[in-house]
Amino acid sequence: MAALCNPTSESKIAWKKVQDEIWQYWSNKSSIKSRFSDKGGYDQEMSARDLKYFIESTTDMPFIPDLPLKDSLVRRIKIEIDDFNHALKGKFSNLPWVVPEGTSKQDPVARKFYLGLN
Repeated sequence: MAALCNPTSESKIAWKKVQDEIWQYWSNKSSIKSRFSDKGGYDQEMSARDLKYFIESTTDMPFIPDLPLKDSLVRRIKIEIDDFNHALKGKFSNLPWVVPEGTSKQDPVARKFYLGLN
C-alpha cells in the first residue's frame, strides 16, 4: 500500500535531474550570469524566471515543471542557451529611434516583442 502512495517515481527523479542540469547549464554561462548580476550579486530568482520564459519562447510551448520534455528538445534548449550567451557578448549599433538589437536580445520576452514589431 505504501508503494501506491509514493508520488515520486524514477521518471520524475530523472526529469528533476535534467531540470537541474538545464539550470546549471544556464547559470554557468558567463554572459548570462553577468546579465542577472548587479552590485548585490547574482539574482537567481529573476534568472530562473527568465529561464522559464526563455524555454517557452524558444520552444513555442508552455513549460510545465512536472511534464518531462523529450531529449531532443532538451538538446535544442541547450543550443539556444549557447546562442543566447553568445548574443549577449556581441557589439550592436545604438542608432537613435531604433531599438538596439543587443537590447532586444537581453531578454527573451523583449526579443519576442521586438521581432513582433518588425
